[in-house]
Amino acid sequence: MLSVNFRDLAVRLWDVAQLQLPTVLYEELLNDVIHPVAEIQQAGAQALAALLKRETGLIDRVLEQLLAIYHEKLAVRIMTVNV
Repeated sequence: MLSVNFRDLAVRLWDVAQLQLPTVLYEELLNDVIHPVAEIQQAGAQALAALLKRETGLIDRVLEQLLAIYHEKLAVRIMTVNV
């Protein structure tokens, strides 16, 4: 049986085709990072990290948004505990 690692194949194809991630994709990836399903969170985080390696100018903006999301979720959690 031939075992194919589709992820490695996809990465090679991406590199050979010289594809680029659109920078606006980070907004959608932030939604994946906070998704309730752990596998989607992990995939979103890996994709976001890959995007930020290529587009370092987005790092500050993404960190600010992640921090804002964290504070928002923390505030909601505190309010539900105090109710």
